[in-house]
Amino acid sequence: MPVSDIQGESEILNFEMALFFDSYGIPLSYRLFIKEKFSEKELEEIEKTLKISKFVLVSTQENRIQKRNFISSILFENLNSEIQKEILKETKWKIVEKDIKTNEILEKNKIINIDNNLKLYIYWSKKRAFKDYMEKNGRSGYIYLMTDEELIEPHEISNIFQHTWNIEDKFKITDVEFSEKHLHGHFTLCYICLCIIRYFQYLLGSNGKFFVPMIYANKAISNPMIFMEKKGNEVFLNPIHLTNSYLKLSKILGLGEFLQEMSIEKFEKNSGLKINNILL
Repeated sequence: MPVSDIQGESEILNFEMALFFDSYGIPLSYRLFIKEKFSEKELEEIEKTLKISKFVLVSTQENRIQKRNFISSILFENLNSEIQKEILKETKWKIVEKDIKTNEILEKNKIINIDNNLKLYIYWSKKRAFKDYMEKNGRSGYIYLMTDEELIEPHEISNIFQHTWNIEDKFKITDVEFSEKHLHGHFTLCYICLCIIRYFQYLLGSNGKFFVPMIYANKAISNPMIFMEKKGNEVFLNPIHLTNSYLKLSKILGLGEFLQEMSIEKFEKNSGLKINNILL
């Protein structure tokens, strides 16, 4: 059960957020900790409330809760010198993706066994290297992840963190003047939006049988528009920008067919939306 630990700081409030997902990536709950730290005790209480048998703690900070299965990021400089030397070697890298034309490496990973329980997963991508260069964070495209979880494949580990970073971007706060009430409101709204998008991803992926990127779920609900056309005294509605993901999702949700030159009554019946008041 992934748990995302999202941290933020401002001049007024220090806070942490714990976000809980099921194995399909659908949010179950979240907790916002203001002026306090997320602890083992809090985790035990949440585990009991949600009646969950197993957690895998996914943290963008180095792991503070040692009793749990975890996947945690770690900085290169915090690794011992022997492990650093092993990372810098050109051997044992697995090439994940290459440019077909130039043979340039676009993505690679390496796994180093720390001891009988711990593994260090090193991931590099050209795309991430460019992002790091633009952000001037000095990471050069490398990600270092420590885990004691045996049942997760290497590609799953990087995917989990990609999702974590995507979520952090969605929850990010740029206004340092947020009050405590504003902070709670911001995270509640972000959480509701994430629940909707993730559930749509689940539906579009045939109830979680395969992964559908978030961008397709976003397009399904953000791209469609209505073009209103008036002919004499009658008003017709013409749906436009209906993506394949929207058409699939509308079918799953049991919505009616959307055609050109629909009457307001027909559109309301098929969509379940009441738009008369909007048009007046």
